[in-house]
Amino acid sequence: MRSLPESCKVKITRLSQAFGKPKLKAEFLSYYPYAHRLYIDSGMIMPVWECWATAWKQCSSLRHNPPAHDLAYVIKRGMCFLPVTSGIESSFSVIA
Repeated sequence: MRSLPESCKVKITRLSQAFGKPKLKAEFLSYYPYAHRLYIDSGMIMPVWECWATAWKQCSSLRHNPPAHDLAYVIKRGMCFLPVTSGIESSFSVIA
């Protein structure tokens, strides 16, 4: 797995604190390889939020993956409030 830059880790920590979701950072790092693979496989044209939502949908149904409720919470809000969440989007754009 590609290592995340420190600035991205800081953004994820801020999101976790802003939304009051303490497990977000761990869940983000757990699902990152799946979202990144979707993005690469799409020829880097799949929208970032769609990569994350698809990764969450596909992987959360697998028995070996723990539930990612905090990640789902942030993804749903990011997709619904996209025009006003530029800071959140840039945090999740680390897969690009």
